[in-house]
Amino acid sequence: MAQCDAEAQVLKMTKARAKAMLMELIGEYSTKSFQSKLGDVLQKEAQQGGVCDESPGRWALAEGCHADIFARYGFKSGNGVERLRPIVMISQKFPDLADKVQKLWKLLGLKSSPAELFSEDKSEEVSQDLFIPLKTKKRVLSKTRALAFQAELLGAFSAPAFQKKLAEMSRKHCAHLYDADGRAELDSILEKTKLEILPLYGYEASSKGLQDMEHDMQQFDNDSDIFVNAIAIEEVLFPHCQTGRVPTADAGPVGRPGPKPSSSFTVAKLLRKQLAAFSSPSFQTGISCLKRSADVEQACEGYYHLRGRADLALPVQRRILPQFGFEGSRAGVLDMVSHCSQFIRDPEVARLFDDINLKLGMTPRACARFRDTASFSIAGSSK
Repeated sequence: MAQCDAEAQVLKMTKARAKAMLMELIGEYSTKSFQSKLGDVLQKEAQQGGVCDESPGRWALAEGCHADIFARYGFKSGNGVERLRPIVMISQKFPDLADKVQKLWKLLGLKSSPAELFSEDKSEEVSQDLFIPLKTKKRVLSKTRALAFQAELLGAFSAPAFQKKLAEMSRKHCAHLYDADGRAELDSILEKTKLEILPLYGYEASSKGLQDMEHDMQQFDNDSDIFVNAIAIEEVLFPHCQTGRVPTADAGPVGRPGPKPSSSFTVAKLLRKQLAAFSSPSFQTGISCLKRSADVEQACEGYYHLRGRADLALPVQRRILPQFGFEGSRAGVLDMVSHCSQFIRDPEVARLFDDINLKLGMTPRACARFRDTASFSIAGSSK
């Protein structure tokens, strides 16, 4: 019965959901506390006569970490190693997730491979008394769960059916979704998709749940992993951003308005956000294409000037600059560079400028030229 339930749940799982579950489990098993306690348990059992995959101490410890996770994804409680049957099924359904399954196995210190663990039918009927419903807990959004939530969103938005709907909307609204009607229609289908996922992470399937999730996600505003995932999601929703085509001027700035940075600390915060965005694989692919198309003069200058770079970067910067008091436009980019250059004598700011310019395709020599130019401008303006 337990095996049938697990099979039914795995059959319904999307790859994104399966990956999200594995990420949550790996996050829990990777903690120093769990690994330290597991080491103590296995060492003690080894001294008492040997360690096997069914060691009760291991599973008693693991239960405290993974019970809520398995329950959230619809898997009923199991005894000891039987807990991992859904994971083995996931690895069989999605072979490209095998590396994550192997990592999970390693973190648990298991000797048998996933394929060997259930090679024989060891399953037993699981008493319904063992199923313990989730208790209502205070809402906590860890980084691991935030990344898992983003992974599920990315999977849902990348699905062929959703992309087909998005393409139809794009054609309907003149190839972009920035006009009022297009934005309203897009918001509607985005909300519907999010509401289907929110309850899996402890949030209400309502407008309040969406607000709660958005509020909790703000704690990761400066996290590069979260930001790169957010960029990936936007690229799926707005594929024209990857072509370098700039949205229409009447779209207005994107992002929360805020004051301009007034210290090296806040300037560094702005630069780190841009660095995370420019580090995304799709953006780097675009930079590589521009460099391959560059003429000899641009190459000899170390790509200090690179045709098409500003157009490629602007859609990304439009999402970031308004949060720091700058317009999401070409003029806003120039204003931002000029403003932040005033702090370039700060070592952290200078390093971030170099890192960003490297991501924008410049050579180290071109990065140094940029810093020298910025420093000269500061010296000139202070006279």
